[in-house]
Amino acid sequence: MLFRSKKAERKLRESQQLFETLALMSPVGIFRTRADGYTNYVNPKWCELSGLNYSEALGNGWLKAVHPDDRDRIDHDWKGKTQDAEKSIAEYRFVKDDGSIVWVLGNALPEIVDGELNGYIGTITNITEIKKAQEEIEKSEKKFREMANLQIGRAHV
Repeated sequence: MLFRSKKAERKLRESQQLFETLALMSPVGIFRTRADGYTNYVNPKWCELSGLNYSEALGNGWLKAVHPDDRDRIDHDWKGKTQDAEKSIAEYRFVKDDGSIVWVLGNALPEIVDGELNGYIGTITNITEIKKAQEEIEKSEKKFREMANLQIGRAHV
């Protein structure tokens, strides 16, 4: 009996160590909430992306980091998803204390245990570079259209 107990303890320690390593080394922010959407865990990458520390992110504190132009939409959508136990996917911005902006793609799935909503498990992925590239493409397309319209206008004169 003692052998089984030691083996179980070892396996539990290994499992805990694996979780800690994954959470610490993950290239994406990871979060977990209660069923009502109250945040009760964020990993270090989540804190890095948002600019908040662990305790600031808990509860609904994470909303403080969301860009003011995105905050109401994100808060409203998140509350709706948690009320309906639906998955949530959203693009939004964090504003850090230094004024820098980080675009993220948030993705949260309901955690169902024994048929009951236990909470949500989610990730945030930094999409800032993608957003910057999209902006550059849009600027380039606008410039091209303006030049093309100018050429068409000259052709008709």
